[in-house]
Amino acid sequence: MRFLVYSRLQAERLDLREPHAVISIREPGSRVPVIPENEFCRGVLRLSFHDLLRVVDSTDEPFTAEHAEQILEFVDRVAGDGVTLVVHCEAGISRSAGVAAALSRSFLGADASFFENYIPNSLIYGMLLEAWRSRAARR
Repeated sequence: MRFLVYSRLQAERLDLREPHAVISIREPGSRVPVIPENEFCRGVLRLSFHDLLRVVDSTDEPFTAEHAEQILEFVDRVAGDGVTLVVHCEAGISRSAGVAAALSRSFLGADASFFENYIPNSLIYGMLLEAWRSRAARR
């Protein structure tokens, strides 16, 4: 499995000719990204939450434990050897990098490249790793 971090624009132009799946993250209230699907696409998970490091206001829509579970269930369903997991958010810098880094750490044992090349959202990264560890402990 490999992980790619993309912006919305890159994801909307996606043309992968290999087995892949997409985690599509958008800003609440923004237009739903149009992700091209072809015979190689195993699925698209669509999520909406703000790029927050902590909840400040009751109108905030942060990343939640439910989002983490949705991501892990999706990856369990679509992942496999040779699958590319594309994770995108609006800019392709923070939210998508937080998800990809946590998944890479969980499934491959490495995440350094995401911290070298992006600015992973620490709230997302931590919550997703915690959800993965909780699932592993229950198995």
